[in-house]
Amino acid sequence: MTRISCIVPTHSRPDLLREALRSIANQTALAAVEEVLVVDDLDEPETDLVVREAIELGLPARRIVNASSGASASRNVGAAAATGPVLAFLDDDDLWDANYLRESIDRLSVSNAEMVVTSLDVLEVSGERVPFRVIPSTVTPSDAAARNPGFTGSN
Repeated sequence: MTRISCIVPTHSRPDLLREALRSIANQTALAAVEEVLVVDDLDEPETDLVVREAIELGLPARRIVNASSGASASRNVGAAAATGPVLAFLDDDDLWDANYLRESIDRLSVSNAEMVVTSLDVLEVSGERVPFRVIPSTVTPSDAAARNPGFTGSN
């Protein structure tokens, strides 16, 4: 079974972080989640509380403090600390659909790919989901990882 390390950078947004962690807890492939690394770049006590709540939900979560270096540095700190062979990044202000990890695992397995890049929807104030950007099938791993042709850094 694929083992996944979920890396969640956060910056003083406990309510959003709580929702992001719930979206991990609601994954249909939750058994594949080896760990959830919340990388806190402000060392805030409320973030620690949210992580403890996530543990009570059954998530294998832990908090890592990254002395105010920003989201990109926090992603790197989380990746360096990860023990799972597959990394999944989720920013604290984003949510995953319940099948997100299952579909990503399936795509990795079927294609023997090294990376999965997914599309992003925006949730409007009205509650309507609107596609933000559909990723063309011609995007290479190099494009997605290094050139960032307009995709979110969250995944």
